[in-house]
Amino acid sequence: MDKRRRQFDKKDEKEIVYNGFVVMTAAERPYMEALIAPLQNLEIDDVLEVGFGLGISAEAIQKTISPLKVHDIIEIEETIFEDLHVFSMRYEKANAIDGDVYTYKFNRTYDLIFFDSFDYSLSFVNQTDYDETENS
Repeated sequence: MDKRRRQFDKKDEKEIVYNGFVVMTAAERPYMEALIAPLQNLEIDDVLEVGFGLGISAEAIQKTISPLKVHDIIEIEETIFEDLHVFSMRYEKANAIDGDVYTYKFNRTYDLIFFDSFDYSLSFVNQTDYDETENS
């Protein structure tokens, strides 16, 4: 998939919506925190996170996993990558990677891969057809 700046229906600190599909919402915070909380008891040094969204899981990883040596976060969408870059300036171990997880050449292995990306190709599905399929 080509990396590009997409035209979001809505993009603010509470929600990202693209072509009628919710990419991420702040309401996911408790869920993301619950997913990451058990990781505090594991020996995890190097994390790869796929997709940044609102940064909810990235922040939870930074606050939960300690000591964290590497937290690479890869983002394909340009405006969300800009948000990721700002986030990486606040957290020493966070590294913003501008790219596509499927084509990027990683030069390390990771103890944990947290995969919560949005497939922008889904936005090209006709919503009416999707609803009909769901209800079949």
